[in-house]
Amino acid sequence: MSDLSVSQASSVGARVPREVLLYAAVGGAGLAGVLVGRWLQAGTGDMEWQLVLLLRFMAIVKGAMAFAALALVQWRLRRPASARLALGYAAALIPMTLAPGLIWSLAAIAPGAALFHAGFILFLVLAWRDDAVALPSRRGL
Repeated sequence: MSDLSVSQASSVGARVPREVLLYAAVGGAGLAGVLVGRWLQAGTGDMEWQLVLLLRFMAIVKGAMAFAALALVQWRLRRPASARLALGYAAALIPMTLAPGLIWSLAAIAPGAALFHAGFILFLVLAWRDDAVALPSRRGL
């Protein structure tokens, strides 16, 4: 086996666990959000039904945004990336996937929104600073 094939094999092997860990962390955070939300379950009896619909739709939109961010991170991590950057992206995605479950339950709307927006801002800053995701104008093209 040549040195080139060994380095390629180790590169592929290093990427797979990173993606698996990312999926496990993000999936676990999403599940935790749903479970904590169910545990804190607030009654919707004192809320107008229109408000309940609005807040639950907001939770669905935030879940879709978290899913889109996960897809972008998955695309980004298929290219060489430092462990620090991968950890940063995971740290951004975890609160983004935790938040929709909290918001859906209507028991922790403000903390859920704060978690989501903190993770989203971190995600945007990381993507902005990541040279592999930079816009052509930032690359000097």
